[in-house]
Amino acid sequence: MSWYLKLKQDKMKSLRAMDFGCGTGLLVSKIIDPDIFDEIVGVDVADGMIEVFQEKIKRKDFGGVKMAAKSIDLRLL
Repeated sequence: MSWYLKLKQDKMKSLRAMDFGCGTGLLVSKIIDPDIFDEIVGVDVADGMIEVFQEKIKRKDFGGVKMAAKSIDLRLL
C-alpha cells in the first residue's frame, strides 16, 4: 500500500480505473478517492444498471473525478 499512500500524500490524481461488472456504481461511489483518481469508467452488461449509474454520475459530486458508465458486451472485446 506504499504506492497508495505516496499518491494520496502527493495528491497526484494520476490513476485511471475500470470497474467491470459495476452494476449501479455502488462500490465505486463508496471507495472513490478524489486525491488519487483522475478517471473511473464503470462497465456492465445490464443496460438498466448502467442507466442507474449514469443518473448517479449526474447527481453526485465525485470530487472532480471524471466518471463514465458504459453498457458493453464483454464477449465482443
